[in-house]
Amino acid sequence: MAYLSDSATGSDAAPDSARAHGWRQDALDWLGQRRRALLGGLAVTVAAVALFTRFSVDMLLSRDEAIYVYGSIRFAHGVAPYASIFDPKTPGATLLGGFAAHLATLQPSSALHAIRAEFFVVALLAVLAVYVLALELSGSVGGAITAGVAFCCYTRFAQDALGGPDPKTAGVLFMVLCMWLLVRRRWFAGGVMGGLAFLFWQPLMWFPLIAVVAAAVYSAPHRRRRGALVAAGGAAAPVAVVAIYFALAGAFSDFVRTAFIFPLVGTVRAPETLGQHLTRIPGVLWVYPLTAAVFCVGTACLVLAVVLRLRSAPAREVLMTPLVLIVAATFVLNLLYALYDFQWTPDTLPFMPYPVLGAAVLIGELQGRVASVAVGRVVAAAGVVLALVGASVAWAQYQTPTSKARNLSGQLSSACGLSRLVGTGSFVELGDPTQLVLTGRTSTSPFIYLDAGVDQWKVDHTAGGLQGWLHEILAQHPPVIGLDGWYTPITPRMKLLLRKAGYVHRFIGPWRVFIAPAARLRSRAVNVLLSTHPTPIALTRQHRRLPAQVPCPPTSSAQGR
Repeated sequence: MAYLSDSATGSDAAPDSARAHGWRQDALDWLGQRRRALLGGLAVTVAAVALFTRFSVDMLLSRDEAIYVYGSIRFAHGVAPYASIFDPKTPGATLLGGFAAHLATLQPSSALHAIRAEFFVVALLAVLAVYVLALELSGSVGGAITAGVAFCCYTRFAQDALGGPDPKTAGVLFMVLCMWLLVRRRWFAGGVMGGLAFLFWQPLMWFPLIAVVAAAVYSAPHRRRRGALVAAGGAAAPVAVVAIYFALAGAFSDFVRTAFIFPLVGTVRAPETLGQHLTRIPGVLWVYPLTAAVFCVGTACLVLAVVLRLRSAPAREVLMTPLVLIVAATFVLNLLYALYDFQWTPDTLPFMPYPVLGAAVLIGELQGRVASVAVGRVVAAAGVVLALVGASVAWAQYQTPTSKARNLSGQLSSACGLSRLVGTGSFVELGDPTQLVLTGRTSTSPFIYLDAGVDQWKVDHTAGGLQGWLHEILAQHPPVIGLDGWYTPITPRMKLLLRKAGYVHRFIGPWRVFIAPAARLRSRAVNVLLSTHPTPIALTRQHRRLPAQVPCPPTSSAQGR
């Protein structure tokens, strides 16, 4: 048909037919690429769900996670962050968790489950963000799948996906989205994502800054100032919205003091030598060998990809590419900050996307350098296979603890015992808000978390110092005072003062508490065992497990399960 049409209509018909055929072929190629990209994203999502759900939503609630859960629950009840708990981090996690807590029922564990479900979705979105950024940088669907699946092999990120919340989970999502949008020259949106990343953790301040730099560098010469201002406006927008909220809530001074002033002048870290500090990061990485392996191999891939580009193009041209100016630059900045201030495994999360991005870029580079399409596919397939091997190892390693003493159920038994002892009285917690979260109680003071210099800040800003702080506590006549998760030089001094005030040191399961004389007598009536040493689970006086629920069943039916 085409041939007859060409001969009948003359010489001008052939070019028109060729153009139409080329347009149709381009459209088919575009649709094929989009379909492969969508299928790749689906595969990465399935892998993330499969691996992340190896952990349980009923995992043990740690002190740091409880900080954000408690703040989120209080925010859902109309109390601004920082007015509820003094937490020297930007308020993103508390604000985000508050929306989930608002939708939950009044039962404490339900709010926790809702917040964890919300952060699980955030973790899945972070994996997809890594995938789309890897696809943008490498141009290889196979490379992007490799990056997305390998990212799921980071044990701590996978564990926090359902067992959190951890603010760095959301921080990773927004920093990766920031880089992706900047690579695509979306200056305002990239700035917004950078500002949001900062709202979840102050050290992610590099991303608003890199948004401004990228906009200035990549914009046309006559539009550089405008591009930088647009990016700066985007970065400032979410911070301004949050600041306005705090001003309207009457807590702006709390916001400035806790999120900005205290981290600069009040933070205190445990003393360590330079050698200990420099070896801390690799030591923490090797807590999870699979994570360390992915990190080391991926980082080597990133370096090799940059070297390959330097060998095929002028150095100035390569250094100005998004791979170097946006991705590698923020990687280096995150590592430098870690060398300055690094605590434990959650602090590794902000530089975990980079190694897997390096693996994707290297696969894309190798595919582009081989002459045969088939060989290029073999390269991509090899990367995917290696990532799947890592995922198989992760599948075997990721598992929910089987002991009820090591999960939320065991903590709820302790919460049951604590609730019975306190009754309708007041409860003061010093150190760990887990006990407040699981009993559904609130503190009259925001000074609950007390490490990293917060206790010294409280002493310095209380009339009468430590003695004045003690008077504030005793004025509430609490039958029980919780004292867990607080280990500083001030801790033993507070314990001594509490003993002098008549309180006795005991344990409800693994929870450390100080008990007033009246509460010790009450423990018999409410059938709660107070032990002199921690026990794996909270028990009745008949040494049976207390019910794992709050509110507790009546004492008469609480002979244990």
